[in-house]
Amino acid sequence: MTINKNLAGVAALAAGALALAGCAGANPGGSGTGAADAPEITHEITVAAAPDFMFTEFYVADAEDIFEQHGIELTLVEYPSAYEALEAVISGQADISSSSAAALAPIAGKDAPIKALAADLRLDDWVTLVSRPGVEIAEPEDLVGLTVGSTWNGIMDYAARQFLGANGISVDQLDYQDVKYAQLLPALQSGTADVATLAEPALSKALEGVPGTAAVLDSSAYGGLVAFLIANESVFADDELRLAVLDAMAATYDYIAANPSVAIETAMENTGLEDTAQAEAIQSKVNYGLNFSDESLDFLHTVSQYYRDVDVITTSDEEIAELFDIEGFEAWEAGR
Repeated sequence: MTINKNLAGVAALAAGALALAGCAGANPGGSGTGAADAPEITHEITVAAAPDFMFTEFYVADAEDIFEQHGIELTLVEYPSAYEALEAVISGQADISSSSAAALAPIAGKDAPIKALAADLRLDDWVTLVSRPGVEIAEPEDLVGLTVGSTWNGIMDYAARQFLGANGISVDQLDYQDVKYAQLLPALQSGTADVATLAEPALSKALEGVPGTAAVLDSSAYGGLVAFLIANESVFADDELRLAVLDAMAATYDYIAANPSVAIETAMENTGLEDTAQAEAIQSKVNYGLNFSDESLDFLHTVSQYYRDVDVITTSDEEIAELFDIEGFEAWEAGR
């Protein structure tokens, strides 16, 4: 069941954005609407989602009753953005969601009643610096002195600073402007900014829909962005429920792998994209899979160090590590 909840007045807990986001075929994970062998429902949970590519997995799981096939009645509540979804889990309005490392890092050490059950997806080539028509960037040094718009103290700012730093450029050498995420593409189109830091799907919309725009940032400077499956205490402290949630998510990824068109159709409906090829290109950048790999853990620590460098947090690596429910994840892996 999906509930649309417009919580425009709910404050985001952390700055930045990663806005950072279907129904045919058989389900290899044993799920799917109307399956005869559905187990007894023993738990009820609410997932907080937002209508973008980062949350497509939850919409598919809801539409296909995949959680119900693991004994969980799932209610999906839709929020305007990833940050409102995170706040819903922290406040207890929802039980699980997905959250970027950029959003998680600032809440570490603040006694927020949540844990990351696992990394759940990696987003490749998701954030890029884009120049407006008429501005030619032949090499990174051409950025010096230009007006560059980014959303400060978040994943957009992180990616931009990583690129600039990798090329020996400081933000002090730019007219570096703090621009709200929703205003980045308009700033580029109006000429208010010479360059803007854009994330999908605005990135593809700009490069394909605005003649003369060009990608500037080399995404290898920051690597793939990592998001985590998060849960509040009602889930992570309940061994049976935690394991069932992880089972259901793994089955969801199996279903999407076997039915990729379902994810495309769901993402297009959620985001309003009408170009199937564009949606397929964006969805191809989303890599699903539950893990606590060195890559995913290192990414959160790297983002945390960035926040320390820009004086947003003083949280230690030990406090960051407390967000990870590695023991619970290892128990799930051992029982598979």
